[in-house]
Amino acid sequence: MTEGEALQALKLEGGFEICGRATRVAEFLKGLDIAEKAIKKQVEMQPIRDYNNDVKKNWCSCPACKTGLGWELRIQKMKYCYDCGQKLDWKTGVKSKE
Repeated sequence: MTEGEALQALKLEGGFEICGRATRVAEFLKGLDIAEKAIKKQVEMQPIRDYNNDVKKNWCSCPACKTGLGWELRIQKMKYCYDCGQKLDWKTGVKSKE
């Protein structure tokens, strides 16, 4: 199901019936799942900092998909991960890898 199909399923055109409309209920639940994932991506998360012993610098990664964002001191602080779309919070610093 695409994002567009999810939005269409959430509109509930024709009402919401359970009896005899199992397919419609399943589409609605898929739409809710996609909507939940999209909303979670809009919640700011701190990028992850991982110290690299070879170059003695911190490497930053996306907290959601782990895509590399660049070296901490040279990074251009983007608002969203270019790979998964997760919103990034650089204001409160970078979270160290655990």
